[in-house]
Amino acid sequence: ADVSGDQQIDYREFIAATMQRQLYLREENVRKVFEHLDVDDSGDISVENLVALTGSKKKAEELIGEGDLDHSKTISYEEFKKLMHTAS
Repeated sequence: ADVSGDQQIDYREFIAATMQRQLYLREENVRKVFEHLDVDDSGDISVENLVALTGSKKKAEELIGEGDLDHSKTISYEEFKKLMHTAS
């Protein structure tokens, strides 16, 4: 985006626009993965959701434990985002 208004896009403006697009695409992908894991569309990833995907209650509980920051026994979208950002 031409932030300076000079009808030209300089290198900094180009990089800023590219980074914003990458952030948007990354956010969109994180949302898609979260929705895939939220099997019952409850808005949270539960042990039951992960058992349905992994076939293992033990593994599902381990995964929930990694991302359940508020100890609700589920992973909210915000918790999932934090988990994905720290993993990258």
